[in-house]
Amino acid sequence: MATNVSAPGGRAASAPLLGHESEPTMFELSVSGRSSYQLRTTGVPATPLDQLVPAEHLSKGTVALAELSERDLVAHFTRLSHRQYSVDLGAYLWAAAR
Repeated sequence: MATNVSAPGGRAASAPLLGHESEPTMFELSVSGRSSYQLRTTGVPATPLDQLVPAEHLSKGTVALAELSERDLVAHFTRLSHRQYSVDLGAYLWAAAR
């Protein structure tokens, strides 16, 4: 099994979005060769995909996926979630109205 060596560092900022700042898409943050996962060696022999999944359920081509570091991925979704509400950055409206 080939080891995927990712490019060092990340491009995501950890600061929350304020006002009308836009968040780049995961594809805009993507860097070729970067990975956000590591699979353990299990000792289980590899099985070809066509033996596990019926042919009618297999895709004919490749699927474009963003290649992000774990830090970039977590920071991206953290900033998106801050757009909705951040416990660390504000209070619930009903609590402030009491």
